[in-house]
Parts: sequence; structure tokens; C-alpha cells
Amino acid sequence: MDESKITPGLTGFLLFVLLGVALWLLIRSMNRHLRRVTFEEKSPGATSAEPAPPARGPGPQGPGRPAPRA
Repeated sequence: MDESKITPGLTGFLLFVLLGVALWLLIRSMNRHLRRVTFEEKSPGATSAEPAPPARGPGPQGPGRPAPRA
């Protein structure tokens, strides 16, 4: 055996295959989630008559709860 020749061997091959399988599963999962997403497509020239309500995220009061009045 030539001592100057170093190869990844079986371990490197198995890790490469494992990464490939993990990537395939990740892409498959992403496609499944993207198919579930629904959105309304608007034409570029269309404008709405009334503005959209402001987006509300979870704040200090928690999600969906109104802020206390001062």
C-alpha cells in the first residue's frame, strides 16, 4: 500500500450518501410545505380602495390580545 495516497474510504462515502439523503428529504419537506401555502396574487397595476389593516405580531401582551388603554 502506498503511504502517500490518502482516500476518504468507506466512511467518507457513507457520509456523502447520508448528506445526499438528508438533502433529498429536506427538499421534499420544503415542497410539501410550499404546496400548502395560499396567497392572493394581485396584478401589478391593481390598487386597493382601502388600505390593509396593520399587521399585528406577538407583543408583550401576547398574540391577538389588544393593548391595554392608558
